[in-house]
Amino acid sequence: MSRSRLRLAAMYLAVIGVILYAAGYGMFGLLMRSNWKALESEVETLAGTLHDSLKPLLPEEARPSPQLASVLPGLCLAGDPCPSPPSLISRHAVSVTDPERFYLRLLDPRGVLIAHSPGSPGLSPQTKVESSGSSWSVVVGPGSDRFLQYSIHLHHSHTSAHSGANAQELDWGYLQIGRSLRALDAERERLWWATQTIVLLALLVAGLASWWLSGLAMRPLLTAYRQQEQFTADAAHELRAPLANLLAVVEAHRAQPPADAMARVAPLRVV
Repeated sequence: MSRSRLRLAAMYLAVIGVILYAAGYGMFGLLMRSNWKALESEVETLAGTLHDSLKPLLPEEARPSPQLASVLPGLCLAGDPCPSPPSLISRHAVSVTDPERFYLRLLDPRGVLIAHSPGSPGLSPQTKVESSGSSWSVVVGPGSDRFLQYSIHLHHSHTSAHSGANAQELDWGYLQIGRSLRALDAERERLWWATQTIVLLALLVAGLASWWLSGLAMRPLLTAYRQQEQFTADAAHELRAPLANLLAVVEAHRAQPPADAMARVAPLRVV
């Protein structure tokens, strides 16, 4: 009975364990997806704000120049050493270039790097923007830190020389913004271990509950089994006395002298 109860408890625990693991991993996936969507929304909003802010300030040509460096102080021009760190006010104005959280890169229409923030990852062909529009990618920066990169077309507002003409938006190049995934990776690690711990504790409680439930489910069977044993014992006791009496009668008749054979056989026939 103990072995049957153990098998039943194991079946209960297996079913509950599958449900718990599925629920835990599902919750883990939903939380990570929500955090990822929040990062994408943050980067996309920041890219749109920078695009609108840079549009009227960009020079005519997309190439490294002092005019481009004056638009976003703190950026490193391609082919030139990075300038010294800007003042506190300027650094606050271009906080998106903070290497701890963000990086910024400007590319020409061919996808060639013309300016970047200090410490930004190296440019790879996989991160080049297609002509269809924006794109997302994950790149690896210095120290194996991962960045979520968003790339969009960068436009330049150009006003015609004719008086009263409307401003035209011309393709200037590409803007790439990267957001560090260090905090997200740390959060994922914490959520992973928290999920594992909660599921294991829940499995421990489920194991105890399964053992109790299996005992509760087998209680009627155990009661019926014990009743059957009692009935068998009572029946054996009831049959044992008549059989003993019959054996005694048979032995007594066999022990008598053979005076009358017919008188001796008659009782045995009755038996």
